Order: sequence, then C-alpha cells, then structure tokens
Amino acid sequence: FIFCFLGGWPFKNQGVVLGYRPNEFIPHFPPKKAIWGIDAIPLEKGLTPANPSNPAVSSVKIKMIEVSDQLIIVSDHSKFNRICLMPVAPIEAMDVLVTDAGAPADVLEEIRKRGTKVLVA
Repeated sequence: FIFCFLGGWPFKNQGVVLGYRPNEFIPHFPPKKAIWGIDAIPLEKGLTPANPSNPAVSSVKIKMIEVSDQLIIVSDHSKFNRICLMPVAPIEAMDVLVTDAGAPADVLEEIRKRGTKVLVA
C-alpha cells in the first residue's frame, strides 16, 4: 500500500484534498477505476455533485473522469430525477452504475440504452 498526498487544501469532514495541485497531480497517477457516489443523476444534465460553493470538488471529479479507465457510480434510488448545480459529466461517461431496487426502472433503462452497465443490488 502506497499513500501519496496530493497537496492542496484538506477538507477533513469530506475526506478530500482539493485545489489546483491535485488537478495537476492526478494525470501522473491515473486511476484504473474511479468509484464515486454522486448527489444527483438527472438524465438531461448528467452527473451532478451538490456543493456549488466549492467548485474544486467538481474540478477534481472532472479530471478523474478524463484520466481514469473506468468510471463506476454507486448511488441509491434517491439520487435519480434530482438536479444539482455543478454538472461534471454526461450520463454516457459512466461505465457502471450500481444502485438499489428502488431506482426508477424507466430511468435505468434509458441509462442502459446510453451504454452504461447497470447493476441493481
């Protein structure tokens, strides 16, 4: 196990380090898989995190999408048909979506049609 500190500003409550340094660092150590939770998944807006007061969160997620081999989103049924303010990627950017049985079937079918593997746990 190797721990690399990205630099930037640590946000202890969220367990993240943000700022321009992490965005510069991420491409040098691209993840094979990026596994995230997300705050909202509206079909028309894509993947949207909820914290518009800190756009650095979105910039790190955007950079991770650019360099990772696979994007896996883990999200419960309450995140569908909601919209948050900071879009980071279109629905088509997801390689895999893991959700629960309460997720709306019509939305999951549309996500499948767009090329995402959907797993209902």
